[in-house]
Amino acid sequence: MNSMLQPNPLRLRPGIAGVIGFAAILLAGCSNDSTSGSNAPAKTSASAAGAEGAIKNDLELPAGEIGGKNLIAYAEGVFSSPKGDQFTKRFDDKPLQGGAFKFTVLYEEYRESLHFHYDPEKEKLKVWVAPDSTFHRAQNNDHEIEPKLDYLIVEHNSNYGTPQPMSNAFGVTTSVTPVYHKIFAVGNLRNTYIGLFPKEKYSSRDYIFYSRLEREIKISPEAGREAVKGLAMDVEGFVASGKDGHPVICKNTKTTATISYAYQETWDECVVQAKITRIAFHSPQLGMFAEWPVTDRNGGQRKR
Repeated sequence: MNSMLQPNPLRLRPGIAGVIGFAAILLAGCSNDSTSGSNAPAKTSASAAGAEGAIKNDLELPAGEIGGKNLIAYAEGVFSSPKGDQFTKRFDDKPLQGGAFKFTVLYEEYRESLHFHYDPEKEKLKVWVAPDSTFHRAQNNDHEIEPKLDYLIVEHNSNYGTPQPMSNAFGVTTSVTPVYHKIFAVGNLRNTYIGLFPKEKYSSRDYIFYSRLEREIKISPEAGREAVKGLAMDVEGFVASGKDGHPVICKNTKTTATISYAYQETWDECVVQAKITRIAFHSPQLGMFAEWPVTDRNGGQRKR
């Protein structure tokens, strides 16, 4: 049975209007940095970068390390610049190339590359980081369009619209929720090593697959509950040059809802191409409890 869904013909006009209106509001609200205090009702990341004026200020790079706000501001500039006009120069993101960066992201469930799980029976807390990808599960097994990117999230904003009735070719109707994701990140193309993470043995020249970095701690349930409050991750590295000296790559992906996955998703992902050189986990209760610096060219790491 074909499980791909189409708008319910009995309510076609209001359904389409709702989706288009939702998309228009989202695009209008996301032309500036998501932290601009706009009226987007988003589940907004705690790593938000500030008001519109701050975005312009964040384009002024510091003398030392580039921060997360700077990376977001340049990625936002590329994302918001006009597209499809061959007479318009692209946003100038070249000042980023070669720069050292350092930023911190707070743990947010399902919204960052940082994760944790607690096993109350074994009294073990596991914390890990794993690269995310521009391949999304709702693409109905279609081949991923170029560019293929792997990354660590700097900021992730999402917005859920009003569910709409949609039907497949067999008349099966379900309620489908439109979802918009906007992600700013550091990483690189799928065939370019992002640094630090060990490569899986089945990686190839065109596809690199990564093992996650994780730390397991023996800790009581009461102490574990306190330990994950304020859980955060530091990320350091260097910005790569990118094609023609432009390190920022943006990609738009749309996915189709199915009976088993009733979300119609739009993903806007902007990745600052980079080589990651250090990751550290910390929380107010535990202090810094894991660190991975680069130790060799093959992605080996020393955990502290």
